[in-house]
Amino acid sequence: MNHLPVNRLDESSLHNAYAFLETVFTHEQQIPKELIPLKFEEQFWWCIQSDGRIAGTAAAWKDGKEWHWGRLAVSVHQRGKGLGKKLAVQSFGDLFQMDIQEIIIDARDVTVKLLQSIGAEITGRTTEFYGIPITPMTLKKEDFDEFQSN
Repeated sequence: MNHLPVNRLDESSLHNAYAFLETVFTHEQQIPKELIPLKFEEQFWWCIQSDGRIAGTAAAWKDGKEWHWGRLAVSVHQRGKGLGKKLAVQSFGDLFQMDIQEIIIDARDVTVKLLQSIGAEITGRTTEFYGIPITPMTLKKEDFDEFQSN
């Protein structure tokens, strides 16, 4: 499964990502679907597809001068196969190639260890978001580069 490529989504395909995220975020996690679309001018989306369907997504957006990352989701049928890490590594790599130096993340518990394994650090205390614990984190380019070099 880890052989599936990570692709950048263009704006014309975002509706497919939103529909996928509605399944994961809204139906599984009770996050309102109105919160799924990003309302920022500068944004990028990545996906992994399996059999012509989205199996995972991630996104990044610029809010003021800060870059944020999230919308990481993997289909319930594809979890545990490394797709989340693959999406994270590819999307962070793309962002850091654009001369971005730091990325801010609000990570669910299931994602914290994955992000720590690639160099992200916890920057605050865990809070609740629609009943799900989220932890503020930051990933700096130099820490990601160190992960890549190992």
